[in-house]
Amino acid sequence: MSNHRRVETVTVSTVESCDVCGNPLDSVDCLVHGRRTKIDIVFEKVVEHVDAEIKPCPACASTVKGLFPADMTGPLQYGHGLKAYLINLMVGQMMPLARTQSLTESLLGERISESTLFSRKTEARRAAAELIDLCAASRLKLVLTFPAGRASNGLSAQDYIEFGRGRFSMVEYLEEDSKFSILGGNAVRRDARIHCAEAIVTFTP
Repeated sequence: MSNHRRVETVTVSTVESCDVCGNPLDSVDCLVHGRRTKIDIVFEKVVEHVDAEIKPCPACASTVKGLFPADMTGPLQYGHGLKAYLINLMVGQMMPLARTQSLTESLLGERISESTLFSRKTEARRAAAELIDLCAASRLKLVLTFPAGRASNGLSAQDYIEFGRGRFSMVEYLEEDSKFSILGGNAVRRDARIHCAEAIVTFTP
């Protein structure tokens, strides 16, 4: 399914009379048309609801639920077109996350959280693969920093390397020990900063 929709209209500006002498011209055949064109864009928000029926079975007293589409894994998700648009802004156009959120909010009327693309395990793998594919197709040099081990979204640096295998001419891997803030620790009840093995992966087109 394409996310491009073209709506094209042609309006004929008729000549009813001569603008010099006033002679009626409605019965005179047109020799040729002169054309001027205006191109504009209209942002359209497409919202699809799927209501799954829930019915009681009179034969065995079971509760039977209708099936949701495979790409609707939770109460709310975003379509491939919007996700590709977000990835293009952040990666292809190198737009900061906050500006990406603000721009998307102005178009959709709702703010998309930072973790939308990469936090859910059911979405993270496919979204990460789409990111690598987009960078490869755009021939971008990508420097990725990611936990060397498996993160909470189920991905590891090795997964990204696997996504980029065969799509980039060179993939280089470096591992460093680092510290990062856990945003809430006070060094009394729990450490404010913890050690982490961080992978730095460079993808060269």
